[in-house]
Amino acid sequence: MIKIVKNTAPAQLEVLKERLIRRGLTPKEEYDQLKNPLKTIVREQLMKEQGHICAYCMRTIPDERVADTSIPGTTIEHWIARNSKGGNDDVGTGMGVEYTNLLAVCSGGRVPKGTMPNHELTCDANRGNEPLTVNPLDEETLKSIYYKNNGEIAARDEAIEKDLDKTLNLNCKKYFSLPEGRKKALQDIQEYVLSIADISECISECKDLVSAFEAETDPKTPYCGAIIWWLKDYIDKLEAKE
Repeated sequence: MIKIVKNTAPAQLEVLKERLIRRGLTPKEEYDQLKNPLKTIVREQLMKEQGHICAYCMRTIPDERVADTSIPGTTIEHWIARNSKGGNDDVGTGMGVEYTNLLAVCSGGRVPKGTMPNHELTCDANRGNEPLTVNPLDEETLKSIYYKNNGEIAARDEAIEKDLDKTLNLNCKKYFSLPEGRKKALQDIQEYVLSIADISECISECKDLVSAFEAETDPKTPYCGAIIWWLKDYIDKLEAKE
């Protein structure tokens, strides 16, 4: 997971939000009023500012796994759920269409009814309305995240570990293995970096790679958060040897 920097909300969305606030609707009712073509404009802007990767699992969006089905390849997610189950005191008027509360996410493992009875959900599809501590817009909540050698995502913070592994199911192995996807994304970088014998040269190259990945805009490399974390961790290990 990487920090997402929000752009200015589309002007038409702000106009809609002000109109809906005056009507005193619930967040769910507000979002139900977001219709095309504005909904498409919002979705496209969310994908662009995220570099066309899912805000949670960092897979490419639109999600090609659901091509030629009725399942949307990109879903608009509410970080504070439209129907919060508690734990988020901020949910209220305007949050259904509040741009800073919106993220673009993948299909979450959704499949057409009856096609895969034993499939596994992830991201927003698995989360439902559960409140989250981890927040792609808040860098502080991302600092305890790390990645294991087998590609699994984890966190030193207990609440965030629960978000990642249980609520969002980001270590999903059925239907599509997210850990395996992260491992494959890391392989080429690791093979290249580990081939550099000189420690100082390797540190310098790793720092250049970190800068390059962090500077990506649109599109971003899938699973780039895992790549950046591994590079920074390897830099720390090399610098400890110098």
